[in-house]
Amino acid sequence: CPVKLPNEFDYGLSQRKAIYLPFEEAVPKRYLIDPENCLKLTKNVCEVCKKVCKADAIDFEMKEETVKVTADAIIIATGIEAFDARLKENYGYGRYKNVVISPQIERMIVPTGPTKGKIIRPGDGKEPKRFAFILCVGSRDEQVGNLYCSRVCCMYAIKEASFLKRRDPSRSIYLFYTDIRAFGKGFEEYYNEAQKVGVKFIRGRVAEIKENPETGNLTVKAENTLTGEIVELEFDLIVLAVGLVANPGSTVIKECLKLPVDSYGFFTEAHPKLKPVETILDGVFICGCAAGPKDIPDSVAQAGAAAAKTMNLLAREAVETDPIRVYVDDALCDGCGECLEACPLKAISLKESKAAVNPLLCKGCGSCVGSCSKGALNLANYTDAQLEAMIKAAVERSFAKPLLLVFIDDWAAYHVSDFAGLNRLSYPPNLLFIRVPSTCRVHHRLILKALSMGVDGVFLADTEFASAPYIDESMKETDKAVGKAREALAKLGLDPERVTFLRYVSTQAPRFAMTMRKFAESMKGKTLSDEDRVKIKEFLGGI
Repeated sequence: CPVKLPNEFDYGLSQRKAIYLPFEEAVPKRYLIDPENCLKLTKNVCEVCKKVCKADAIDFEMKEETVKVTADAIIIATGIEAFDARLKENYGYGRYKNVVISPQIERMIVPTGPTKGKIIRPGDGKEPKRFAFILCVGSRDEQVGNLYCSRVCCMYAIKEASFLKRRDPSRSIYLFYTDIRAFGKGFEEYYNEAQKVGVKFIRGRVAEIKENPETGNLTVKAENTLTGEIVELEFDLIVLAVGLVANPGSTVIKECLKLPVDSYGFFTEAHPKLKPVETILDGVFICGCAAGPKDIPDSVAQAGAAAAKTMNLLAREAVETDPIRVYVDDALCDGCGECLEACPLKAISLKESKAAVNPLLCKGCGSCVGSCSKGALNLANYTDAQLEAMIKAAVERSFAKPLLLVFIDDWAAYHVSDFAGLNRLSYPPNLLFIRVPSTCRVHHRLILKALSMGVDGVFLADTEFASAPYIDESMKETDKAVGKAREALAKLGLDPERVTFLRYVSTQAPRFAMTMRKFAESMKGKTLSDEDRVKIKEFLGGI
């Protein structure tokens, strides 16, 4: 093959052909053809590889295939990518040849790498003597939008620096850091050993790097935050300890499975503490860096946990689903399709001009119920009729005015109220509670209905996004419902603040009791008149 290209596995330190083996240990050990750079596929010339292949294994006429695989479980292990250091322009990566990233120095160190274990400067091939390692490149950095710690950079940089120093004690090696996060077993001891062998640590971010165009040497300017001094040092080679970012390919899986991701593109766990390898979809698991940066031991542990969860699932003869699922009343459904867009998990489809719910995809949040203007959607055990019956009972049995109704989610907020009671934290008796799976089940029509039936104020209490068992898009429906209810009250000349919404985590019992008291205090003397309730009823009749 006459084509020569930068080798991605060696991070550009070597070259590969348009037909190539990704790396020596590739499984299966088969060559690939780069369709974007192959002369036969781009210009219809060459075919040298086909002519020399004795097994006649190369077929340029082969077409792409879409393969449909039926699976009982899915484990997402999409891995991670190194941060693109070119985004930190002040460090000069991509402009200064002797500024490299940590994966490149890693490839130089290994005997099977592009330099056969010899450390050289890419700019001139000379052996460097003065090294600078710069940590937190692309992590804990507002400038590039990555505020998280990548968890591995400190230790792999210390490992590489220690290795270089031990191999040649005459080398001068500096390491510029923000904080050393040696959190693992034996990590602190390893950090101390690096200092003993002569690796010098300077606490401070590097402000800029300048190159001497004649020698290729690099000058680093930084502030030592422990002494307050400005440091300027010259080096032969600078190594950027780049952070980890989510695999861009994860976006395809996210769109396909409708799984939530965080603001950095990492898949979100069902619960960060209690369900670290499970997702909100039954039978779909995550492990390793698909959920966020982590080192090899943590990735191995998560992979084992995900595999064990999968085997446990596959060993069952049948899968039981929660009975609390959305169902469709075919007599009311006109097949308009509005509910299809309302479900972020795409659990609703049209079958024979009627909406149909997939019970294995539906999580029972109820956020779609309010989207149906015909009332054809309902949540089992939490139908509009059942909730209205609870509201009616609350109104009939109330003994304090104004009557304040609290729709409280079953996941965290209800338990917070329980903790408040156990801790003897009091709030007024005119607050009555109705449990729901999530407040996103409570649409604006139901809020207004409660006010028309005798309730004077409605408080919605739910779980914080990170702790909720539902997808964020579903949870946001509560904000929309509250907004619509407040807008309607404002149009009717009524105080929109009589509808309130807050989120809690399980440890916030004091905050819960305090916000309940504040809401009750703000509603004193705001009992709705019969005329006001009639206005709300008339408004509901028009929507």
